[in-house]
Amino acid sequence: MNFILISVLLVFLAIGVVGKNPEMRVSEPSPTPTNIPVPTQTPEPETPEPSASTEPLVTQTPSPTQLEEVTYGDWLYPGASVESRDDKLVLTSFDSPDQITDWYKNKITSLGFNVRSFVMTSANDVVKNVLSAAKADREVGVTITKNPGDSLAEIEVTDSL
Repeated sequence: MNFILISVLLVFLAIGVVGKNPEMRVSEPSPTPTNIPVPTQTPEPETPEPSASTEPLVTQTPSPTQLEEVTYGDWLYPGASVESRDDKLVLTSFDSPDQITDWYKNKITSLGFNVRSFVMTSANDVVKNVLSAAKADREVGVTITKNPGDSLAEIEVTDSL
């Protein structure tokens, strides 16, 4: 019986010694820590829930008048009256041809067009100023005329849009 008691004590002693000394433990090797950068997560933008509507989607086609507004809207001289809109925009204004010409020069450059030609003529009190500009595949022409005795200057704008 002493032998059993001594054996049990030796087992407990061995367990106690191994428990206190980590070098004597038999265990799986633990992975060594590495510095792996963890990407930060940015919250995804919320998307609206799709509606459960059974109605078909309808796209609205602009009317010819709306298309003309898009095409000629940038070229409407302030305070001018619209006279025609066939294949060109025709306006009339009480302002001087020089004032109108300066406005169109500034408009052309502010819209990113390159001036192709610019001609100002005045003979026998007839004023005719012509501007031509282009941008990508788009060309714009502006002609400002005023005849002697007329109180209104006429502005013709063509836009190849």
